[in-house]
Amino acid sequence: MSEQVEGGTGCVHTVAVAGSGPEFEKLLRLLRNGIGFDMAAELRLVAAVPESGADSLASNLPGLPLLSSVGDLAATFPDLDVLFVLGNTSLSELARALVPSHTLVFGLAETLFFLTLFDPERLCISCRLDLTRTRSLFEAVMDEVREDLILMDADGRIVDVNKHVWERRGTRREDYVGRLPWEAFSGHDRLCAGPEDDCPALRTLRSGKKAETMHTYVDGEGRLHYFRVATYPIQDVQGRLTHVAEMRRDVTERTRMEQRLQQSERLASIGELSTYLAHEIRNPLFAISGFANSLMRNESLDETSREKAGIILQESKRLDGILKSILNFARPTEGAAGRADVNEVARQTMEVMTLDCEKLGITARLDLSEGLPLAKGDPELLKQSLINLVKNAKEAMPEGGDLVIRSGLKRGRVTLAVADTGVGIPKDNLVKVFNPFFSTKDKGAGLGLAMIKKIIDDLGGDVAIESLEGKGTTVTLALPPLLGGEDGPGLASAVAGSVAPGFSPGGGLGGGA
Repeated sequence: MSEQVEGGTGCVHTVAVAGSGPEFEKLLRLLRNGIGFDMAAELRLVAAVPESGADSLASNLPGLPLLSSVGDLAATFPDLDVLFVLGNTSLSELARALVPSHTLVFGLAETLFFLTLFDPERLCISCRLDLTRTRSLFEAVMDEVREDLILMDADGRIVDVNKHVWERRGTRREDYVGRLPWEAFSGHDRLCAGPEDDCPALRTLRSGKKAETMHTYVDGEGRLHYFRVATYPIQDVQGRLTHVAEMRRDVTERTRMEQRLQQSERLASIGELSTYLAHEIRNPLFAISGFANSLMRNESLDETSREKAGIILQESKRLDGILKSILNFARPTEGAAGRADVNEVARQTMEVMTLDCEKLGITARLDLSEGLPLAKGDPELLKQSLINLVKNAKEAMPEGGDLVIRSGLKRGRVTLAVADTGVGIPKDNLVKVFNPFFSTKDKGAGLGLAMIKKIIDDLGGDVAIESLEGKGTTVTLALPPLLGGEDGPGLASAVAGSVAPGFSPGGGLGGGA
């Protein structure tokens, strides 16, 4: 009779099989190995009654009692619950006559139906098809996401990555699977150097909670990139952490737009501040410099006092220069309308700056693309912007180096780039160089690059900077081209004319950034 399973609510039914043929042994194996399917009761194989082939059956299924007849089976297992018969009708009738009334006898048709229903080969094919469909759907979803997706197990080893990861890096999926993240990714892709680091994936593995961070890196061309990295825990039905999913999203463009918005807000604040500076600081400054001049002309003043008055006058002039820079920076850009031949602007700039470069041991040259369209904008403003960039490049190469001004057409924009082989800019400073008043120099107001960016932005262009410490810096001005049919001043205005407001002819605005 059936018995209760210890520690559970299901029952165990004792089962035997009688008959012969290939289906006979297949059913024995199925019952011996377990159906592998959730059922309300367990079927336990206790004996078999082979009509033939008992020796081979004994070797294939060791330990299984093999009886010679259904009568012996009924006598040996009087509490048998189920008997499967794989034979002719007479064998089924004999079995029903010999076994106890409580024993359920399945004839040939019923037994074959049972075997078909729970055939492991059929179930395996069905499971494989379901698994294949699920896997295909999972891979399609992962690969269509245009971000880096990385799946790790509970030990932190990579289980899978989406196509975006390995295609973007020119690698293969197999290069990542089974490896720890700090082993699989190198250079700028490595978010943590080892298990001792506090990277998002490790935080999620330790806490079982979502983690997020912002990752920055400088690529091989010196451009700064921003990645938002988020990791998510994946748990099983018992709430145990089984996997961690990591998403890396490139937010460089969005961050750049946010920074431009913040800079616009800062510029508005500077405009308000400049008015205050003009009225509240400049007036007493004039008085200070006036009295200092008067003291310098006083013949009764001794040499020591005259020297001190000279310092007061010198510093008041320096402060007045800074105030002029701030006021010029806050004013709307003048002379923005027009057209500029960027190659001619570059040649004129080099004529002005070549002599100073030679004195410093700097090799300066032009690398100009011919046949470029004219650019929108005042050529003099563009020239003074270029002079300021060359000045910054010179200061970055105190022991000499190479300086190149390049022109070109990229993504529908006319470009002018100043490249040097100087000391470069630290990664932490790359995001600040266009901020007003930011400077790493001992002199100047830190408005040079900020003024350049303001001018180019007002022209509808853009300024990009690429820098590697110890290798050099490249600043690129991208200007909108003059399109066919657009009105503008004559070609004569495409070359430089007068000095632009806010700049000094020899060296940019207030010392630059």
